[in-house]
Amino acid sequence: LGILPSYWDIHGNAHPTSDATREALAAAMGVPASTDAEAARALAALDAEEAAGLVDPVLVWRQWAEGAPSLRVRSPAAAADYEIELLQEDGRTERIRGRLEAGAEARTTALALPFRPDEGYHTVRITLEASGGVARGEQLLVLSPRTCFGTAEALGGRPRFGLFANLY
Repeated sequence: LGILPSYWDIHGNAHPTSDATREALAAAMGVPASTDAEAARALAALDAEEAAGLVDPVLVWRQWAEGAPSLRVRSPAAAADYEIELLQEDGRTERIRGRLEAGAEARTTALALPFRPDEGYHTVRITLEASGGVARGEQLLVLSPRTCFGTAEALGGRPRFGLFANLY
C-alpha cells in the first residue's frame, strides 16, 4: 500500500508510526487490515487486481525533443486485435488499430500511440479483442514539460527585477 513504518521530520529525526495508525490509514483507503489475515487477503487481492490489469493506471512522461511515450500493455496469451484511443485534454481524439501476436516472451509489449500529444493530462484507452473475449484498459497519460518555464521565456531576455516561481 505504500504506508511506511516511519517518517523523517524536517530536522532529520525519525518517527515510527504505530500499527493503529497504519491500520487507520489503510481503512481510510478502503483496505481492511485490522488483523494480519485481513491485511494478507487485502494485499493478495490488490496484487491480483494489478496482475489482471491490461495497462498501468498512470504514466508520467517527460517531454524530449525526440521520442514519444508508448502504451505498455500486458502481453495477451492469444493473438488479439487492438484499438488505442487517445483523448487529449483539449477534446481531440485519435485512434489507431493493430494486432498483437500470441506468445510474446516479454510480460509487456510497447504499442505506439496514434500521435505524440502536447504536454498535459490525457486519457489513453485500449481494447483487445481475441477469441476469448474483449478486454479493456484505461491509463492517465501525464506529459510534463522537459524543463520549467524560465524567466527568459517569460521576459524575452529583457532584464527585470522581481520574484519568479513555478507553481506545479
